[in-house]
Amino acid sequence: EPGASEWKAYRRRGMIQGTVAAMGAVSLLIAACVSYLSMRGWRTPDEVEMWPALVLSGIILAVIVPVYTAAERRSRREAARNGVHPTDEEAAEDTKWIGGVLLNDPHDPHVLVPKRSGTGTGLTVNIGHARGRTAVVLFLVVVIGLPIGLGLLAAP
Repeated sequence: EPGASEWKAYRRRGMIQGTVAAMGAVSLLIAACVSYLSMRGWRTPDEVEMWPALVLSGIILAVIVPVYTAAERRSRREAARNGVHPTDEEAAEDTKWIGGVLLNDPHDPHVLVPKRSGTGTGLTVNIGHARGRTAVVLFLVVVIGLPIGLGLLAAP
């Protein structure tokens, strides 16, 4: 972002580190899932259980926001160590974002809002709005809860 403050540069670096860490965690979890299924397939090809793949799918998605949150906190600490602090306006804006990816602004009437500057293009959900919270809960139930639930039901 041309003309970005030092604080925004640190925040952006944190988002990049969060993306790298999330991709690394997801890659490791996918490798674990594929490894397990491969080993089971070689040992007992007629009895490969699918529940580990379903459970790991839910876990993979559940890991992403905490990883971004940790990267954001790390970049804040690094900025503070180097004497870089946000302006009052930047600090107020930072308090509205969870993990840098979800907006929590009850004063904004919109459910879908533009993504935060420096985090890509498109829209994200405002969980400060009741319909935004409902959308996120439904998403989590379908994308995380359903695979884990089906996996546990399919477990022997």
